[in-house]
Amino acid sequence: MSKEFHTIICYHPLQPDTICALVLLKKFGEKKYPGVSEAKAEFMTELPRGKNVEIFEQKGVLCLDLGGGRFDHHKQARVLERFSASDLVARDLGIQTDPSLEKILTYARRDDLEGKGTISKDTIDRAFGLSALIANLNRHYLGHPEKVLETVAPLLLAHLKEEQKRAFEYPEEYRKKWDEGKIDAFVVEQVGRQIRCILIESDVVGMVGFLRAHPEIKADVVAQRLGSGHINIITRQERHLDLREVAAVIRVEELKAKKFPFDRVNWKGLYNKGKMKEIPEWYYDTAANTIQNGGMLSEITRPTQLTLQDIKRALKIGLDYNFLDPRCPQTHCLFKKCRFYFYNLIRCRKIRQGQGAPLRPEVEATPTAAGKPVWSEKIEKPKKETKEKTKEREKKTTTKKAAKKKAAKKK
Repeated sequence: MSKEFHTIICYHPLQPDTICALVLLKKFGEKKYPGVSEAKAEFMTELPRGKNVEIFEQKGVLCLDLGGGRFDHHKQARVLERFSASDLVARDLGIQTDPSLEKILTYARRDDLEGKGTISKDTIDRAFGLSALIANLNRHYLGHPEKVLETVAPLLLAHLKEEQKRAFEYPEEYRKKWDEGKIDAFVVEQVGRQIRCILIESDVVGMVGFLRAHPEIKADVVAQRLGSGHINIITRQERHLDLREVAAVIRVEELKAKKFPFDRVNWKGLYNKGKMKEIPEWYYDTAANTIQNGGMLSEITRPTQLTLQDIKRALKIGLDYNFLDPRCPQTHCLFKKCRFYFYNLIRCRKIRQGQGAPLRPEVEATPTAAGKPVWSEKIEKPKKETKEKTKEREKKTTTKKAAKKKAAKKK
């Protein structure tokens, strides 16, 4: 075998498994195959007559998925083992157990051996799945597999980089921040369900996704404070959390911190999506279900004057429909004597309307086919009419009927 490798020969047209294998070989193979990280790719459907894999390797050329060599999964023995070319590369390099490679190896194996690169039956998912896009690229760049590789390889490298962060960097950052006391994890009780919240001080961009996705954490709400002082609140969308009252509390507290005159505030805008002109620091995004103080690109937005403890209080008040000012009698409103008055919470409005403190919305668990509860929100029942309103409505109906009869007689 050569001491230096300068070329990798690949089978074409390029398949997802072949591209995955090539990316893995170039990224992780430098130690075993010096020079392979910078090796150029060439493409063949079969090796020239009289030449074999061993001859090519002596000349510094590796053969991928053809020629019956170490990386060709078409050999009869390999077919029985159910290995893809990516599996063979990973095993040869000793990286098959790396947790950051689990997804790419599973995808390559599933696409090549089972024809299930995209499992979803949704037509949009299938059209824009990686397997379909590679097939489109092969047709578009017919006879130019190098262009297909140039297009797809950066996507896979970006995936690998993020998976390595998820497997190693993010857990280490989580442990570090926990030890430093810069993580606050708590549960908010909402009618019929628990909402898991985490506050964290970190500049690592991907921590939010990690905290929501990690099977032992599964945070429903993550509030991340950056070193610049910006705070962003992200939710797990499948929980369908109502953040309107959280946004209202945050906006009022920001106004207080800025000492903004309350008589110049459009109070109807507290619950609105987007920004309030009086409080440009915060953007309430109803589509993504987030409340952002500049997002991860926060250069053009002033950092909030609120602390993470202020955000914790806003989450507890906004998400827990039982949360009231301890002084609230719950039978009538104390108006400006109440600390919650300017938040204009829906539960408070109900008290002012004389409905006591029934909570919104009522939540119940409905069983799924798997037997696990899925939370669904009931639509509020319509309010009962008072006797006066009923009489008024009946009187209007009678008057309309009489007018119609009179008009019919005239005709």
